[in-house]
Amino acid sequence: MFEKTALAAVFVAALLMPAPSAYACRCDFPDDWGFIGPKSGRMPANAAGVAWYRPPNRTHQSTPHTNEDLVARFTVEIFEFEAGKFRSLPVKVSPVKDFPGIHVIAPEGEGLKTGATYRFTDGGIARKTPGHKQVLVTIDRETLSGEMNPTLDIGPVTTEYISVAANAPCFSALKVSQVSVEAKMAQETQQWREQLLYRTIVDGEINWYAEGSMCAMTPPGRSWEAVGHDRIFAACHQIPRRFYVPHDLASGRHTLMMQAFLPGTGVVLETAVESVNLRCPWF
Repeated sequence: MFEKTALAAVFVAALLMPAPSAYACRCDFPDDWGFIGPKSGRMPANAAGVAWYRPPNRTHQSTPHTNEDLVARFTVEIFEFEAGKFRSLPVKVSPVKDFPGIHVIAPEGEGLKTGATYRFTDGGIARKTPGHKQVLVTIDRETLSGEMNPTLDIGPVTTEYISVAANAPCFSALKVSQVSVEAKMAQETQQWREQLLYRTIVDGEINWYAEGSMCAMTPPGRSWEAVGHDRIFAACHQIPRRFYVPHDLASGRHTLMMQAFLPGTGVVLETAVESVNLRCPWF
């Protein structure tokens, strides 16, 4: 309650204060990212590899990296129990369709072996990176099936001020009607949830994307909330042009559905389509 009151006070104060004569939002975006899954964990037997993200930026746009450049920066190793050490394997790097910048890093010429433990290392990271430089995964005997669909857990609808990305001050307070959602995995797939890529579909066509600041950077397949969670909102007043809002949802009823993808494979899990009323009060 204190946070809501404080945010509202900041918003009112911002409206009363004169705008600075010259101000620009400056963001120190990472030049690289890294692996986006957990630092260590387990993967289903039908996994293709681990997900890695490189954000698009001016450097990469002006100097395109070839697939050979990407392959050269990674090391993939398998642990050999008899020898008690890791052995290097050839590397394959494949882009993930519909998730720009996401690649799957895997051993070349062979699938991941059931029961084996792999170590993936990104040797190309030199600057500050939010993702992991190295990950360790063990391959389970069970597979992830498209029939293991999660359920969509929908929280209460609330009306309040939240921080959203804005072009000039980087972020600003916006009054919204909002709801939090979660793709709740079945117990047998819960251990793999952080290895998956997620999308929230609104009204059957909108691939929802929102951020709390222009300086935030969320990899495709993730959201501004926790893994497998998202927050959907409709603005309760006309959005000024300085706001950066991906989809100006109207106050009223909308349908929501979440998808979960096993990267590099055709396995897609989907929740049922649910309806929610993002209705703003008249007062």
